[in-house]
Amino acid sequence: MMFACEAELSPITIIPDPVFDKTGLYTVNTISIYEKQETVVNISRIYGLSKELDLTIGVDETLLTEYNNLNGTNYQLMPAEYYDFPTTVKLNKTDKVVELPVVIKPKALVAKGFSTANNYVLPLSLNASSVEVEDKGSAAQVLLIPNIVEPTFTVKVPEVNFSLSFIRDVVFPQTVELEAISNFTTIDAGMVTYKADATAVEAYNEANGVEYELLPSEYYQVQAGVLDPETMSYKTNITFNCAEMKSDNIFLLPLVMASDVYQVKQKEPVYVLVQLNTLKMWVAGADQIVVNKSGNGKFSVAMNAPIGNDQPVKLTVDNSLVESYNAANNTSFIPFDPSKVSVSTEAITAGEKKVDVSYQVDLTSMPFDGSDSYLLALVLDESELFTGTQVENNVIYIQPFRTLAGDYDKEIWGEEKGNRVTAPAIYLAGTNGWPASRNEKAQKYCINYNQTWSGGVIHFNILDEFVDGYPNRRKLGDFIDRGEGNNGHGYDPVIDNGSWVDIKTGVVHFDLKVVDNAYSNVGGFPIQYNFTPGF
Repeated sequence: MMFACEAELSPITIIPDPVFDKTGLYTVNTISIYEKQETVVNISRIYGLSKELDLTIGVDETLLTEYNNLNGTNYQLMPAEYYDFPTTVKLNKTDKVVELPVVIKPKALVAKGFSTANNYVLPLSLNASSVEVEDKGSAAQVLLIPNIVEPTFTVKVPEVNFSLSFIRDVVFPQTVELEAISNFTTIDAGMVTYKADATAVEAYNEANGVEYELLPSEYYQVQAGVLDPETMSYKTNITFNCAEMKSDNIFLLPLVMASDVYQVKQKEPVYVLVQLNTLKMWVAGADQIVVNKSGNGKFSVAMNAPIGNDQPVKLTVDNSLVESYNAANNTSFIPFDPSKVSVSTEAITAGEKKVDVSYQVDLTSMPFDGSDSYLLALVLDESELFTGTQVENNVIYIQPFRTLAGDYDKEIWGEEKGNRVTAPAIYLAGTNGWPASRNEKAQKYCINYNQTWSGGVIHFNILDEFVDGYPNRRKLGDFIDRGEGNNGHGYDPVIDNGSWVDIKTGVVHFDLKVVDNAYSNVGGFPIQYNFTPGF
């Protein structure tokens, strides 16, 4: 008979390995006015998930002694009245992590002085467990040291001074916003404000060679600040009501943040210049002629101060000013037909100081690249302006000029090969480095269809023919490639499948194929783009 023997194997024992997620000397940053500062220390494990653990946490002064001896420090044990934490925590069978909340009391600590408070350390260790655990040494220890600082605002001083203009008797408040960065969130807005630094006026005057006066306090009001907790930006509005000041002098308000509770860092005052003024209005760009090639344009009309009502803005064509311009500048511009010009009627919104005005010029009757020079004058209508408005630079001169040459926005409407036209533009042939055509057609325009090869230039003309069914679309034609010298292969044939320009919108539609002789590209590569004029 044969007998089989079975040996009994020892059961596999998995010992849990709880550790702190924070180890060594760990800094707890906090603010001196906080009653409590909670720091969460996680206790985690990898092994022993099938076992429930009851862990005991305690203060271990020997950890602090060892740390001081090793590092030559003299940290002191934090007295028990300045902290709180649960002495036991439970890891359930399926828990991998449990939180240990440790509360430090910074306000009470700093009563002993900042240097003393910041020299205390709270050494914690995992002291005991309800089951056997693996000895993790320093990973089961942490020394918490507070870094207690004062609640502080750091004021941002703008690079350019605030400057406010008010119109006499036009009661319209204006506001400036001051910003400071806070290092704490429990702000009592009643404990911090901005005040005038009267002594800074004299220093400012001496440094800048001016004679400003301190703005009297009745003309401004400091609002309560508001904290954005995400950015820690504390913003304060200062509202000014200065329309009833009696003096025409320039006033200066140097503002500094002030608090008896919080610390403030501010390298210099924030300056606000305030003065009464006559309401002035002007047209931007009135000192030069604006050349318009697209038929569409815009310019701005501005005031030096906001008012409480909408300010109508209307400009009209006045061709008599073209004659005056010619006489004053020895030019011979031809007045442009006013019926072909439209200008939007706008208004500067109450509280604003500027508005954009758009205009359209119908160029369809003008020849492309004609020899005649036209000019139109748009003048600001003063009949509806606020009483007493002083108008400066009230005329803007616009020179309409019709040409295909210029930069465009590109749209690929069909097939594309190699994105050859990377800089969408049309050029006048024979100017600014672009080659003249070597053809009896004497093509006026050209485009570059090759990114790097200067020979990739196609010349063309605007024809006198229109696309059937589209009275605004003039055909493009006489396409020819400049490819002479292309490795001895001569010109590349250009096949036009119906290119045109819309004489109203300015859109240029290319539908071409270039047959590349040099590389035997029999089918040719397409150039299928719409060029759209920018506004």
